[in-house]
Amino acid sequence: MLLLDAGNAFYSGAREDLNQLSQGRITVAAMNLMGYDMMALGAYDLALDPGVLADRLAEAEFAVISSNVFVNGKLLLAPYAIVERAGRRIAVIGLTGAPRDAVAGVEVRDPVAAIKGALSQIGADADLVVVLSNLGPTAEAELAQQVAGIDLIVGGGSGIPQREVSWQGRTAVVRAGGLGEYLGVTEVVATGVTFQSVALGADFVDDPEMAALRRRYEEEYSPASRVTPG
Repeated sequence: MLLLDAGNAFYSGAREDLNQLSQGRITVAAMNLMGYDMMALGAYDLALDPGVLADRLAEAEFAVISSNVFVNGKLLLAPYAIVERAGRRIAVIGLTGAPRDAVAGVEVRDPVAAIKGALSQIGADADLVVVLSNLGPTAEAELAQQVAGIDLIVGGGSGIPQREVSWQGRTAVVRAGGLGEYLGVTEVVATGVTFQSVALGADFVDDPEMAALRRRYEEEYSPASRVTPG
């Protein structure tokens, strides 16, 4: 099993939730607790102060990847990671969507060129190629049509879940949904790819460790704890 996230996880924008109040700390801690393997850096994540983003990346016990984000002309993160599961080598390539507002020193480059470059580096070193993408549905469909050699795209950049696999030529595209409300389950076997988006409703009992983590952050970031004496 691989546990993946397509990004936009660290930044909450104007929503005053625990993620926003902790500047992404609670999300990184929760993802560490769940044992995530990888996350693609999201376009919204780039809105964090660079120092804050660096802190979140340092705290993450999982790989954060992107093949197309450059800072001052240098690639910010590893473009891909290769893991082995059940005797198969799986290459996961990260893609970041373009932020709405320009970020000083940050350049989000063409995803097609980025993927082609990563594929040339990977070569025959992987049995399965997965693109973990923050581009959104339209750009991901175009990417699959323009670049050969991608087996699966796990998509983000949209909160709308898919109900089944979308095929773009030989590339399967799946999307779970956003805001932590869904779990996308993709199974890749010799005969094909299956997918379902599971809504995490009231039927799912809260995990005790996760509930305790949330309580700790609620206490730390409650209005009372943020009152400055004097």
